[in-house]
Amino acid sequence: IGYSGKKKVVNHNARELLFYVKIYSKAAGEQNEKALKELEGIGNPPYKNSGVDTFIQRKWLMHYGGSGLKVKTRNEILTGIFFSPEYSLIDGVKLLLGNIFSLKTLFVYLEKVDFMEKYQKFDVPVYFCAGRYDYCTPSVLVEKYYESIDAPKKNFYWFEESAHEPHLGEEEKFVDIMIEIYNETK
Repeated sequence: IGYSGKKKVVNHNARELLFYVKIYSKAAGEQNEKALKELEGIGNPPYKNSGVDTFIQRKWLMHYGGSGLKVKTRNEILTGIFFSPEYSLIDGVKLLLGNIFSLKTLFVYLEKVDFMEKYQKFDVPVYFCAGRYDYCTPSVLVEKYYESIDAPKKNFYWFEESAHEPHLGEEEKFVDIMIEIYNETK
C-alpha cells in the first residue's frame, strides 16, 4: 500500500523535475524574488550538490503547499510523540534518529528508482492512496504508474483535500479505506 512518500516513489528523476517546475512557476507567479534566486541558483535537477540543493528545493516546496495541506504540523506530530502517554521520550528520540539515518542511507539510491521500468506485474493486490496536491511524490506520476501495472486487484484512492500526507490530512477517510482493503483481502 503506497500512502507515504517513502512508498510512492515511482521515478525519482521525473518527480524531482516536476517539483522544480511546479514551485518555480508558483514563485514566478508571486514574483517571489528570494525563491526565484535560490531556485535559479540550484537549477534543474539532477542537482550538483544533492544534499544542499535538495534542501533548498524542499524548503520552497513546503512553502508552496506541495508537502502538506490541512495537516498537522511537524511540531504537532513531535509534540504528540514526546508528550503522549503512549510514547516515551526514548521513542521520540529513536524516531528522529531513525528518520535521519534513513535519509542519509537511502536518499543516494533514489536517483536509480524507476518502478515504471522494473515493476509492472504483481501477484498480490495493489492499492495507492494519493493526495491531490502532493508534489513530494507527484500523484500524477503515481496515477500513471497505477494505470500501467497488472495485478489481480488494484485500486487508486484520491484524497482531494491532501498533499503529501493524506493519512494525516484526511484521517477518517484513510481509516475507512484501510478497513475496506482489509475486509476485501482477508
